[in-house]
Amino acid sequence: DFGYLTMDEDDAYRRIANEIIQRNFETPAEHRDLMLLATCTHLVLQNLVLHAKIQAIVANNLGNLH
Repeated sequence: DFGYLTMDEDDAYRRIANEIIQRNFETPAEHRDLMLLATCTHLVLQNLVLHAKIQAIVANNLGNLH
């Protein structure tokens, strides 16, 4: 799955984690929980959309084989 990236899996996790940690500390303490929930929601939604796009592309490509 990470073969499409210009970095290895560990670097990808580290970069994303560092960005989320940085956002967490830049956010006022009283809003950190909301920021983390919003970030999780955003990432899950992006994952859902990308998964749907991949499924559509695969289905389209399989349909073109016939």
